[in-house]
Amino acid sequence: AGGYGTLSASRTQKCQIFLDGLFTAIDDRLADGATGDWCGVQAQAAAAGYAVSRFRDSITGRWFVYGHDTTSFGQAYFFINPFAKRNIVIEVPHEGYDLGTAAQGARIFTELAARALIINKEHRCSDAQTTACSGGNSGPCAGGTSGTLRRSDVSHEERNTFHVLHQHLSDVDGVTKFVQLHGFGGTSDDIAEIADGTTTDVNA
Repeated sequence: AGGYGTLSASRTQKCQIFLDGLFTAIDDRLADGATGDWCGVQAQAAAAGYAVSRFRDSITGRWFVYGHDTTSFGQAYFFINPFAKRNIVIEVPHEGYDLGTAAQGARIFTELAARALIINKEHRCSDAQTTACSGGNSGPCAGGTSGTLRRSDVSHEERNTFHVLHQHLSDVDGVTKFVQLHGFGGTSDDIAEIADGTTTDVNA
């Protein structure tokens, strides 16, 4: 808590270069297993304050690419499935506040063979600074005091790698679907609530 930091313009640009290199290397490797500039990707990741590696999930037998922040700023971590069966990105913006959503996200990501999983690293309330998106919304932090949506809340702030990665995945493929998990206390007959991002009340 208290160590969170938003992305500077310079680091944002370096993250974009890193992601361009990463997905180019993945595409190259899929086309020809002997190609892909992975040394270049490692260098671009380091310049962006990230580390990137790959690992084999012993349960599914799949190879995933894993990226995580190496700085103290608490930026998001992510997993990419190069052999995705569904063009779906699973997003977990409030792990640590919406308890259990990271585990839910991981399970959905692997079970659906989805394209990517993005998870916030820092608690949504850890930064004392409010986001410009706060407006009059009371938000979840500081006991509901007006204007308490924080910069560390990646659903309400653009200067973070969570948003940069979302934007990259959206821009390179306009048909990619995004599923964002939020967890709230329910009742015995309220198992799941599904929203389409609008204020329209529809029967799911």
